[in-house]
Amino acid sequence: MRDSEEVDLIGKSNKEIEEFFIKRNSKSFEEWLVNNHGEYMKTFSENIITNLGENLSELGIVSIDNKYDRLFNLEDNETEKLMIISHAGTMSVLISYFLNMPLYPWTWRQFLPRHAGHTILKSTKISSGHFFRLKEFNNVSFMDGDELKTY
Repeated sequence: MRDSEEVDLIGKSNKEIEEFFIKRNSKSFEEWLVNNHGEYMKTFSENIITNLGENLSELGIVSIDNKYDRLFNLEDNETEKLMIISHAGTMSVLISYFLNMPLYPWTWRQFLPRHAGHTILKSTKISSGHFFRLKEFNNVSFMDGDELKTY
């Protein structure tokens, strides 16, 4: 996000940066919603979901309902597999969208996907459409070490 508080961290020691995030991450949910992160995440998420919807629609994948769960019409879809490459914040929005979970400014901290981690969602026919289920999350077993972290 690089808000003004984060920009001020440039050049600071690891200890100062760690202390900053410990303090910021201890704020109440209400404070998260009304500060820069709340506004930023709202705009950030809407942008991702709007563009995702347009791109999926071109492939014949259309969200048709989210009353109980997010249902998709896949009747005109010919794509068997779709790979999306993104960073942790975008991946958290995508997972929340497909699994019909609420989005909050701290959503990315709920998932914390690792760099290069593989997450797989699979569609399943149900009711009057398809829903997506989480099949695999954050698989990094193909990597040799634990040094690449998102957090």
